[in-house]
Amino acid sequence: MAAYTTEKLVRDKSKLENEVDFDPTDFIADAQARIDARLRKRYKVPFDPVPAMIQSIATNFAAGFAIERDYSARPDKQAPYLAEVLIKRAEADLADILADGLLDGLPGVEYI
Repeated sequence: MAAYTTEKLVRDKSKLENEVDFDPTDFIADAQARIDARLRKRYKVPFDPVPAMIQSIATNFAAGFAIERDYSARPDKQAPYLAEVLIKRAEADLADILADGLLDGLPGVEYI
């Protein structure tokens, strides 16, 4: 099973690529689990091949989770605006997929 996004995409989106201890693997797994949980009502998951929209959603979730984790370790503990934007965008995209069938008919997408 292929991951829905890549470490490079998450690093680039999060702008945390210079963090020494930044390993996006867990954030990617968390993003994929969240996507699969929401979409399994309509689609067979995991997706293979991974549609571009799913990759984008997974990247946004994982980058948002990574940013939240990074800032939670800082003294001021303020969640950055970028994390909030990325996570809300991913959630909205998932809702749009379910409401409007945006993945319907794409190669590799199977219905339940």
